Amino acid sequence: MKKNAGILLSGCGSLTGSDPFEVAFLSSALESENFEITYLTISSKSILKKSSEISRGKLFSLKEITPKILDVLAIPGGQGVLWNLLSNNGEPKKEVKEFLREIHL
Repeated sequence: MKKNAGILLSGCGSLTGSDPFEVAFLSSALESENFEITYLTISSKSILKKSSEISRGKLFSLKEITPKILDVLAIPGGQGVLWNLLSNNGEPKKEVKEFLREIHL
């Protein structure tokens, strides 16, 4: 049985989103370990659009997925993680924080 891995994207581009090379290497590594990958992002229209440029297959907003279906969650690097997934005070945005909390319950 395949395990499920979520990859949380924050746009596209190492300076403004998720680093495309990290996403490609991470996806390849997870697939070689027999994981089924679910690409995720926050429900911002612009971030969804940019993240779709580097996701393979369907891209889901965090609100569309039940965190309990994931065995692993990976957040590839890039400065977009800082700009798009965190609020001004450095805390994860509410949507991200709630998703992460549900994974660990």
